[in-house]
Amino acid sequence: MLSLLSLLVSPLLSGIGSIFSSLFSSKAQVETASITGMAQVESKWWYLPLLTIVPFSIPFEIWTFKAVAWDKVIAPAFGYHHAVTDPLTGALAVAYSLVITGVFLKATFS
Repeated sequence: MLSLLSLLVSPLLSGIGSIFSSLFSSKAQVETASITGMAQVESKWWYLPLLTIVPFSIPFEIWTFKAVAWDKVIAPAFGYHHAVTDPLTGALAVAYSLVITGVFLKATFS
């Protein structure tokens, strides 16, 4: 009786095992193909992450250049000591902080 039961159950279990093994191997192949595809896209489109941050940061980069480089370095070197950039106040100061934080956080986690 037990041998008869094992003869009936054995093909069923081996069939279920082969189904699961093919399922897991196909998922592994899909994962491998997905990772390979993402690597190819990242190598071809490396500049795409820059397009999300750079347009928002350009005005603040210009302001920072004028406030630091022009007012503190370039203008005094040429004898112009009255270069003053207006400070960022209110919503612009908050936006400046958010943009700068976003640029550095994006660079940190990418």
